[in-house]
Amino acid sequence: MTGWPASGCTRSICQSTANSKGGSGLGQKTLQTGFAGLLTEARYRNLRYLLAAGWNTLFGYFAGVGLYLTLSKFIHITIIGLIGNIVSIAMSFVVYKLFVFRTKGRWFIEYLKSNIVYGFGALIGIVLLWLLVDYARLSIWIAQFLIIAVTALISFFGHRGFTFKR
Repeated sequence: MTGWPASGCTRSICQSTANSKGGSGLGQKTLQTGFAGLLTEARYRNLRYLLAAGWNTLFGYFAGVGLYLTLSKFIHITIIGLIGNIVSIAMSFVVYKLFVFRTKGRWFIEYLKSNIVYGFGALIGIVLLWLLVDYARLSIWIAQFLIIAVTALISFFGHRGFTFKR
């Protein structure tokens, strides 16, 4: 197989291109090199989703805790949870649309759909936050961690099957 590994494509990508096109395996898509090249392949969408979910989780976690530490003396925790969710949902939508699913156009429709998915998760998260912090007396750090685990699952299945489904 010419070009492998010097071309920078992985063996499976070069072989699949070579087999499907009857060539050397150096199709246009496989000339992309390194980690960035791998992330552009459609079959690596799950890897991109995991990376994006990791970023969105860290962002949401620290946004929620930061808002709580900043505003808890002035605003009820449910309002803080609502503000945190609005900020985190906007960030997550942009990351998933541009980096993971790479859909073109339909910004408004997909944003509305993502808010339905996140709205469901947010309602569960806000109620859990209130119950875990005010009644179970868990620290905000532990409560936020547990809530993110629950809402991450809701988000994954909702976006895959509804928001960005084509």
